[in-house]
Amino acid sequence: MALASQTLGAGDIPGALIHCTLTHGGVLKGLANALPSHHWLAPDLPNHGRSPDWPAGAPGMQKASAEAIATLFGPTPRDVIGHSFGATVALRLAVLFPEKVRSLTLIEPVLGAIARIDSPEVAAAHETEATQMLAEIHAGRYAEAAQLFTRDWGLGRPWDSIPEEARTRMAAQMPFVAASQAEIFEDSPGLLQSGALEALRIPTLVLEGAETAKRHPVMRVICQGLVRRIPKASHSLVDGAGHMAPLTHPDAVATLIRHYLPDFDTQLSAAAR
Repeated sequence: MALASQTLGAGDIPGALIHCTLTHGGVLKGLANALPSHHWLAPDLPNHGRSPDWPAGAPGMQKASAEAIATLFGPTPRDVIGHSFGATVALRLAVLFPEKVRSLTLIEPVLGAIARIDSPEVAAAHETEATQMLAEIHAGRYAEAAQLFTRDWGLGRPWDSIPEEARTRMAAQMPFVAASQAEIFEDSPGLLQSGALEALRIPTLVLEGAETAKRHPVMRVICQGLVRRIPKASHSLVDGAGHMAPLTHPDAVATLIRHYLPDFDTQLSAAAR
């Protein structure tokens, strides 16, 4: 699958930004501006932006997205930042193509399979909350599903305040949410059982909005579980932020990245873009 993409920023260091569900690559422009040392590849995931739709019911979307993004990379390893579902794609990219990733920043990756192992009670409570949304998707009531999704994981805007065109677009993207469930909740790729995370040797920062755990305790379990498994991983909180931290607090996110990944702003390779 060929994905649409754009370049954000004009710095010398190659990077990649992978967006969350119901958005597109361009929404991370604020974070790109806060990290001007890089030129950022910003792809649109399937069903998002200008990229093609993922075939209804087809498995393997996360893997296909990671592989498609990897084909857009040049010869120099990139600093990769992913948000929410995009962070799970970024993690999969690093596992499949470690030679293409210089550093990895995972902002609230929704890898619920970790919580199923590390804290089954928290995972069960989280999945119970999502039951109604998934039921609406499976019934074809995509607008109702999108309203529930944005209530729980969006910017906090009332559904009726979102422009009709945007609501229509988000409703059309809801099958993408259903298609991702096996990879993020059931670990169908086998990342956890295979030891793939423990084998990663890429400097990794796991970021979490400091306010997120109040609404979604599962995110703290996921973030801490990743840090336990990835040898060179650190965990930090973005003060005052919730799940949409890279959109609402880009400067704070950029500051933490520079602090925890000390070589982030240093060009370590003279290879061409």
